[in-house]
This record gives sequence, structure tokens and C-alpha cells, in this order.
Amino acid sequence: MMIKPGEVTAVCKNCGGKAPASSFKLDYKARLMVCPNCFSGKKNSIQKMFEKRESPKREKPPGWDKEDELLEQLTRSKRADPNRPRIERIPGSIFVKMVCSNCNYKFKFHPLNNIPRNCPYCDKENPKVKMRGVL
Repeated sequence: MMIKPGEVTAVCKNCGGKAPASSFKLDYKARLMVCPNCFSGKKNSIQKMFEKRESPKREKPPGWDKEDELLEQLTRSKRADPNRPRIERIPGSIFVKMVCSNCNYKFKFHPLNNIPRNCPYCDKENPKVKMRGVL
């Protein structure tokens, strides 16, 4: 790297070479500020780690069939639905405890009047919920 006149130079603690101070970067492995020649980069090493790591396949128990596979997929899809609010009944009250699907804020919700209409914390609109099983 070419050094311009009047530019501050620094000595690399890793290799001992000189480089402009503005081009030094923090190497997370060495935990040092190093010159551009010594900088290995975080992205390259993380990609190498993911290539090395292989996800082990879970073995299915004996008697596992297509029906069990379908049930497992259905339970995963129910858990993964981000728009599905988490609702619990508050005993002795008409109110229910609702958890916002956006910010995870817990608040009381009146199911008959739909109050509050939005999350009090993030102002995201509450999804319309059928309250048959809760009341």
C-alpha cells in the first residue's frame, strides 16, 4: 500500500510492517489492530466454520410413518406462524392476556370490544381473533 505524504503511519503489531493508520482494521481472532495485509476478515472464517459444521440428522424412532411426519409438520407450522397471537384467559375477568406478535409486549385485551385495537407498545394492529375457546 502506498503511503501519501503527511499521512499518519503506524506499525502493525502482527507483521511489523508500516501502513497508513486509517487503513488498519480490527482482527477479531488476533484481537489487534492489524494492517490490511494481515487482516483475515470475519466473513471468511465464519463461512469456513459453517462449511465444517454439518447438521446431524435426527433418527426417527421405530414405527415412524407418513402420518407422524404430517403431524410433525403441522405442529411446526403452528409454532412458526408469526401473526398468531398468544392469548391466555385471566381467571375471574372478561379480559385476556395477549402477547404482541411483533414486540412480545404483554397486555390486557378486551375480546368483545377489541380494546385496545393496537399494541400499546409498538402500535401494531392486533389481529382479529375468534374468542370461542378463550371465553
